[in-house]
Amino acid sequence: MADKILDNDCFVLVVSSPSYVRRWRLAERAGVGLGAKYEGRLIRQALYSQEGLNSRVIPVILKPNDTSHIPPELQDSIRYEVDPAPGDLGYDALLRRLTHQPAASVPTLGEPAVLLEKQEAAVASAFYILQRVPAAFPVEVLCRATGVARDLLLSTAEADSPPRILHLHDASALTTTYYRPVHPVPTEAGELLGRALDALLVHVRQRGAHATSRDDIRNVLVLARADGVRPELVARVFERTQTAIKRLGDKRLVWHAATSSLEASRRESRQIEDAKAEALALICGQSWVLQRVNDLEKAEAVAKDSLALGRKLPWPRNTAFCHKCLGRLTRMRAEANSDSVVRESLLDNSEKYLLDAIAEFKALPDTDRHSEIGDCWSLLGRTRFVANRLEDAQAAAAEADSLLSPSNGKDYQDLQLLHGDL
Repeated sequence: MADKILDNDCFVLVVSSPSYVRRWRLAERAGVGLGAKYEGRLIRQALYSQEGLNSRVIPVILKPNDTSHIPPELQDSIRYEVDPAPGDLGYDALLRRLTHQPAASVPTLGEPAVLLEKQEAAVASAFYILQRVPAAFPVEVLCRATGVARDLLLSTAEADSPPRILHLHDASALTTTYYRPVHPVPTEAGELLGRALDALLVHVRQRGAHATSRDDIRNVLVLARADGVRPELVARVFERTQTAIKRLGDKRLVWHAATSSLEASRRESRQIEDAKAEALALICGQSWVLQRVNDLEKAEAVAKDSLALGRKLPWPRNTAFCHKCLGRLTRMRAEANSDSVVRESLLDNSEKYLLDAIAEFKALPDTDRHSEIGDCWSLLGRTRFVANRLEDAQAAAAEADSLLSPSNGKDYQDLQLLHGDL
């Protein structure tokens, strides 16, 4: 036994109990537990020889409360609570250690991390932008924001030699897999990300709503949240992207874009354009989303906030859009209300809002006012149809017919649905 305890290639299991630890401490009366007293002396000698670095003397307990019976010299060692019953995890863990079968193997080391050499400032700036956006970023926009030559970026992306840290998507957009700090770090990082946002917004406007991708919108929304980007630029994000986002049909993106612009527009010492951005994000952003998730009362409240703000500026175009939206909302609330008195009142309010909107759109110089007026007549026809005023509804639909055409998309389709109902 002694040779095994002192053999550095053998494990020693110390199953603790009150009597064993008493004998280990030589606190047992003379003549009792001589074997345990001898074992304790040998184990202490083994620990002494190992300079206290215990790797093979293993304390074992059979019950959780037995930890106090572990000898003092083994209190800081890994202990095992075991139950011989099949499936006991403590027993399995002890067996793994004794048989050198770890539950998890140490993985082999991977390749050393790739560190870029010091780059030209423009190239480092391009990497900095790519590291902060969630999706592929248009090459032309990146070049415009950083001043880096297109050929230099593309040659890096198309290089055959590993590691490839720039990746070209669809021959027109880049991503990076390099996420360590670039060198040199841009000194005006917020201004750089602002230029990237501004250039991307120009790109969205030039491509048009039908060609703008979800990736472009995701990148816009992340850059709009970046530290140091000018709030006056973020305040315009919703205005410049709302058509493209709504075409994607993602209400969540509409809400995020509107909220970003609202927060940025409500800064101190803001300008009239900031107030307009707030009014637009309220009526065409948050109220638009709330209506489509059927939170009509809240949608109406937000629309009225926009209306009050637009009147204060004043901003007649916003007032017209708010009245149009409120006309639709109050009619929808009437459709959902079973109280005849409340229903009639809501429908009356809907008609008043829409007639006001028609008059206000007529007073605007905008080239697209005819389609808006036509949509208002179509909405008025729907309100009168719900009120069971069928002749008046047909008259409103006829007015809409003279102003809307298939090129007006959904507005024209809604009008055709009204004709079908009539």
